[in-house]
Amino acid sequence: MKELAAGWVQRRALDSWSDYLLDCEDQLTASGEINFQIMAERIKKGKQTPLSEYIGVLNGFKLSSEGSSFLEGLKGTGTLFLENHTIQGPINGSWKLFATNYLIKKMTGKEIRWISGQNKSTTQRFFRHPIIESHRAILNRGNPIGKSANSIPVGEGNGTKGIKLILKAFSDQESVGLYPEGEEHRELIRGDPKAGGIILFAARKNIPIISTSAWFGENTCYLSFTLLDNEFIEALGTSPGRENNKQDIVDYAMAEIAQNMPRELRGYYQDFYVPIPANPAK
Repeated sequence: MKELAAGWVQRRALDSWSDYLLDCEDQLTASGEINFQIMAERIKKGKQTPLSEYIGVLNGFKLSSEGSSFLEGLKGTGTLFLENHTIQGPINGSWKLFATNYLIKKMTGKEIRWISGQNKSTTQRFFRHPIIESHRAILNRGNPIGKSANSIPVGEGNGTKGIKLILKAFSDQESVGLYPEGEEHRELIRGDPKAGGIILFAARKNIPIISTSAWFGENTCYLSFTLLDNEFIEALGTSPGRENNKQDIVDYAMAEIAQNMPRELRGYYQDFYVPIPANPAK
């Protein structure tokens, strides 16, 4: 009886999650909604499915990418992807998960594992639906949505476990996805300095770091990719007399994201100038 009750609670939790994500300004097409429900059913059954395979959810929308040609040179290479946390477009902005993973898998052969934290932003609702979290003791299945998408959970306890999982992913040559802002917004907000620490670690390990600008307009999902300068990041990280160097690093990454977006969406970074390191790398 307890197992049946737990199963019922889980189904209701996931159903409400599905309804919530579909309650957005840019509704899915009939075909896309069918594919969305197929995705939800797979999650209910605990099946692990790469996000790239759910690209059919975006049927009827156009997908435009810029600056992606160099990505083919990263085949088989673990990479750090930094993307803005837009709420524009289908599924309250979560379209970017499917679209980005689809393009990256197509170009590099690797699926991005997105870092998911504790806040209740769009992507975190996707990975860690609060209703499911509140019934953790009843369900005893942890985080079925996050597990299905193979995300990297961070933020529990003092965050040590999450950091270890990120480092292991890098060590295993996996591609990792991070939203430096940490929260969803229509326009860019200032990046979290904690993200700067992850970016600096990747730069020091010579892991390619890609900024990804995501926005939606005129029935089109736009993605633009830029390869960041690891030496410049390291220089920012070792610049003397700068107590906020991790903030400088994440600001550099966010400024690169901003320059490939429409001006009205650049928010905090609309007229931002990246600080020059005191000891620029040679």
